[in-house]
Amino acid sequence: MGSLVVEDVFAIKRRGCVVIGKVLDGTFRVGDRVQIVWHDERCVESAISGIEKSRTTIDIAQTDDYVGLLLQGIGNNDVHRGDVVRSV
Repeated sequence: MGSLVVEDVFAIKRRGCVVIGKVLDGTFRVGDRVQIVWHDERCVESAISGIEKSRTTIDIAQTDDYVGLLLQGIGNNDVHRGDVVRSV
């Protein structure tokens, strides 16, 4: 289980939505199912299709890593700064 507070969001053409932030606790792995929890407690589910740290592709993000998570099926207007991404 992991959690990350979103600091920035952007879209990569033909790849999907990338959320940037610091892993607060736990781990994230490529393929993990995640929930994006909005300020009003609504949430949407997705899966991690890629992780980048310092412009390098990695398979696992751990506590205190500053990473970008590539999320499947999420539009960049569906996630905002301050939202929380957490493992399911």
